[in-house]
Amino acid sequence: MTLKSELTNDPAGLGYAVLDDQATANALNVRDRSYVPDSIAGAQLLGVLDATEFAGLSADDKVFVQMAVSAGGELDTSAGSLTLAQLRAIFGVGSPTRANLLATFKRSRAEELGLGVVTRRDVAIARRK
Repeated sequence: MTLKSELTNDPAGLGYAVLDDQATANALNVRDRSYVPDSIAGAQLLGVLDATEFAGLSADDKVFVQMAVSAGGELDTSAGSLTLAQLRAIFGVGSPTRANLLATFKRSRAEELGLGVVTRRDVAIARRK
C-alpha cells in the first residue's frame, strides 16, 4: 500500500508517471536524501565538526560538544531528543557542521518510506493494484 500511494501521489516529485518500472525502481533506490540518524557516535560528530566554527563557539557550547564527542557509545539524535535539540541550537541552519553532518548520512526514498530496496517487479505489482 505504501508503494502504491507513493507511485500515485509522487509527494517527492520524482516523476514516476513518465518512468517505466525499472527507472521508477532506480529513482526510488538512489541514496541521495540527507537525514540525521537516530544515533551517531561521538567520532562521527568529530568527523563532521568544522574547526573554524568550533573555535567561535561559546565556552558552554564548546564544553557540550567536547562531552558529546568524547562520550562512549552512541549519542541519541532521534527526533525530540535533548541531544539533537542542543546540537541544532549550537549548529544552526546553514552552519558548516550541520551541512557536513547532513552530507554524511544519505538514504533512498524507498528507505525513507521503510520499503528497503524496491525492484522493478515491486513497482509493476504496485502499479497494477
